[in-house]
Amino acid sequence: MRLLRFLEDLPPTAIILCSLLFLAVVGAVDYLTGPYISLFIFYFVPISAVAWVVGRRAGLVFVVVAVAVWLTIDLLEQPNLSRWICCWNAGIRLCFYTVVTFILADLRLSRVRLQRALSGYAFTLHRFCDGSEFLCGIVDVTGEEMVIVAVNQALADLHHSTPEALKGKRAEELGLPTEATDLWLSQCYAAKRIGEPQQFEFTLLTAEGPRLMQATVTHLGAPEFGRERLAFVENEVTRGKTPTD
Repeated sequence: MRLLRFLEDLPPTAIILCSLLFLAVVGAVDYLTGPYISLFIFYFVPISAVAWVVGRRAGLVFVVVAVAVWLTIDLLEQPNLSRWICCWNAGIRLCFYTVVTFILADLRLSRVRLQRALSGYAFTLHRFCDGSEFLCGIVDVTGEEMVIVAVNQALADLHHSTPEALKGKRAEELGLPTEATDLWLSQCYAAKRIGEPQQFEFTLLTAEGPRLMQATVTHLGAPEFGRERLAFVENEVTRGKTPTD
């Protein structure tokens, strides 16, 4: 994930130049090591980086360049080998790299579209919930961690804070006990798995004391691999009580 974010933050020109340099190094190492050691996977690295960041067309250009380098090295290393065999092997590599390039480029495009859609959902929910008396917001769930993306003013008031200050806060920082955090995580993943909103009750620790809250979570999508985004609505069931009262 961090590698993808790092690559996406780089300008396309830098990706292309670095990929060309990497491809040149791989070609040199491939020539020096001889025909008995395969560097197949290393030719794939610059192709995938360009296809993911720059796009399909640039990725296909790198496919042709990489296969041409590989074919040239095969011809230099094995001059007695039939050129038809070398061309056949190059054609197989060309087909494989082309298919993978299309898949990567389409995955990146789908991811960008999903991120834009989720951003639109976040903006709409924020506008809709901002004037509501219910406690509304959006969270990102990654593994065992839940992080606030956005909340409305009502939820911020409960924590004596502002929506901007709560953004990026983890569940533990908002007064959720470990048991309540585990419950939230299980309900969030259930909402994703089942495809329906999940409703549950939990205890929230506030400056005024523990409060019994009722929440409903709805899965929105996955803005990134391994990270799920959910919308939630809360309301206080009883003031100053816990579920055991």
